[in-house]
Amino acid sequence: MKKEVDYTLHYCQGISDESYVGMMQPTDEDMQNFQLMMKVIEETESQFEKKVDFEKTNRIIDSYYPILCGIAKEQRGRVVLDINEKNLFAQLLYSGETLMLQNTSQMNYLNFWTIVSNADDTFVCGKGGSFEIQFVFQLYEKVQIYDHIEQIEKAKQEFHRELIKNL
Repeated sequence: MKKEVDYTLHYCQGISDESYVGMMQPTDEDMQNFQLMMKVIEETESQFEKKVDFEKTNRIIDSYYPILCGIAKEQRGRVVLDINEKNLFAQLLYSGETLMLQNTSQMNYLNFWTIVSNADDTFVCGKGGSFEIQFVFQLYEKVQIYDHIEQIEKAKQEFHRELIKNL
């Protein structure tokens, strides 16, 4: 599901491909270390099952999105809500040229900080006089169904062995 309102005259676009010029390519050692680290993560995550958090999803749709839309309307901003039902993540994006919360109502100020404090991650970027705030929400709770402590420890030891070997 995707919702969007745009009260801007213009807003920043995504990061250009030019910003990636000259980035170093990972070495074979880097890729091997990455694969070992992913093995640790996969073993850890395989212990859990994701249970959909409908209350959190509804709070984002019914509260957080309208709050940001109200702020965007006052300050000529743009708001996008993108919910990925498959991966159980939601992204709430605010972009614009300004965000002056102290000049708006006390309720907008408090509501904005409620969104910030309830987001699982928050990212801010600026470009060409505009900025973007991205709030990311996990729409699930983890429920432990298995105990893979031995496999996790084994994967961690293998990862650390390779790190030390490559020093």
